[in-house]
Amino acid sequence: MEPKEMTKNDIFAEADKNTNAMLKSAFGPQEGNEEVKEGEDTADASTEAAVDVKTLLAGLPNGPTSETIDAWKNQHGEVYILPLDVSEMYVWRPLRHLEYKNMLKSDMAKDDETFREAVVLRALLWPKLSPEQVASTRAGLMDTLFQVVMQGSYFLPSDLALQLVQKL
Repeated sequence: MEPKEMTKNDIFAEADKNTNAMLKSAFGPQEGNEEVKEGEDTADASTEAAVDVKTLLAGLPNGPTSETIDAWKNQHGEVYILPLDVSEMYVWRPLRHLEYKNMLKSDMAKDDETFREAVVLRALLWPKLSPEQVASTRAGLMDTLFQVVMQGSYFLPSDLALQLVQKL
């Protein structure tokens, strides 16, 4: 029996389960944040998980409120969270084509490290990081955030993009 090819929705559902599992292990079970069961509607489960994540973020020191997150969604379309651990969570958005193109033309693109930081700081909605805070983060944080933002902006590795292709 051949392994089932994952669709884009399967990949995002798996990411939702992984995020929910990490949040559960970090904060304990959250009401309405149950795992997605086989055959269950992942849209409903994702909505419930988003509500719990909003509540969780609002409870953090200087965390964004549910209203702030909704405003970001209205402004940017999609908003994501990268929960690295209990004390480090990052809310970000994908970049748009024209925005990225303009960044490439600017002084930000003078060297790779400066450009990568500029991409992260442009996409990062919360927490806003000062240059001093960036300098004191763990060594791999900015690169990890850069990779996540780029993939969320559809700069996909070719092998992943090819997995998503379906013959009609």
